Amino acid sequence: MSGFMKSHFEGYAEDGASHVYFSEGMYIVKSIDDYGKAHYGMVSEEQLRSPDWKPPDYEKRYQDLKKHYDKKLELHNRKKELNTLKIEIDSIEKLLKKFNKEKT
Repeated sequence: MSGFMKSHFEGYAEDGASHVYFSEGMYIVKSIDDYGKAHYGMVSEEQLRSPDWKPPDYEKRYQDLKKHYDKKLELHNRKKELNTLKIEIDSIEKLLKKFNKEKT
């Protein structure tokens, strides 16, 4: 969606504009991060007209989401490792029982 927003913004925005009308009271806004990279997003007309409105920090949102899903992925991998370890321990216990039966 960001590629579409970028294309729409670049096609309709005048030089130096921070926002461009999209449809039904929604605007595409452009914000620049600390590294000079442009990010595009959508806001409503009410948000845009608010006196304390500022462009969303999409880089921070991306980092927050990445951090959240990295934690979920790490938890999933831990569960998988524990399940594998449990299977290996069960296999070792069976072998030990079999070995002890053969020994006696």
